[in-house]
Amino acid sequence: MKKTFKIIIGFIIGIGIIFLSKEVYGASATITSSSNNITTEQTATITVNVQQTETWHLMLSSNGGELTGQTNEADAYGEEKNATALTAYFKATSPGTYTISLSGQIAGSDLKTENISGVSTIITVTS
Repeated sequence: MKKTFKIIIGFIIGIGIIFLSKEVYGASATITSSSNNITTEQTATITVNVQQTETWHLMLSSNGGELTGQTNEADAYGEEKNATALTAYFKATSPGTYTISLSGQIAGSDLKTENISGVSTIITVTS
């Protein structure tokens, strides 16, 4: 009886450790462009989506051209969202290759902040 009791207690403790040590953190952000090749008369729509994210503070930047609507922050108040977090518009008056970069912070329901950097999309502009 004592041995069975010890096995049951050991099993319960083992299961508890597994659940307590399991990190459930899946917040992420992605950036996409409506087109990666545009002419100088066209505008590309840049979209940033978040997945399993409760709060975000996101910023877009470009190495040239004109970028409008570059920042957004939000709090889903206790609920993780899969949503479009930011929509911006890019236009360049000169041909070239431009990089639109995403930076900022996101957090899932555990409110662990994750820095976003190095996430980008490249747009080639022709005349």
